[in-house]
Amino acid sequence: MKEKKNLILEFSCKGCGTCCKEKGYVFFNESDISKAAKYLNLNPLVFINKYLNYEDSLGYHIKVDNENRCHFLDEKDKCLIHKAKPTQCKTFPYWKEYTDKNGNLISGKFKRPCKGVKVKK
Repeated sequence: MKEKKNLILEFSCKGCGTCCKEKGYVFFNESDISKAAKYLNLNPLVFINKYLNYEDSLGYHIKVDNENRCHFLDEKDKCLIHKAKPTQCKTFPYWKEYTDKNGNLISGKFKRPCKGVKVKK
């Protein structure tokens, strides 16, 4: 039987850390930097210098690839700044590229490994 396209999915984070190890970038806006720095009891400039990269075309970010994982993922794959994680992480997987016009997470668009995503019943 052929799978139906564009089924609506639901998400409940399992805290597995899979999304934190996928190749790409974790972006931090000014508010994200401020919150994370405060959570870690650091001055925002110290936080930036210690943890973030900067490129004009990307802004502040952490690059995640085969050699680098997110700085805030511990050895048990748990986020060390979960309560102050950046907007990008807070809104995952409900990003524009994975949702329909109504904000529903759609199977035809979301093709990433995630233990917390399943077909809505």
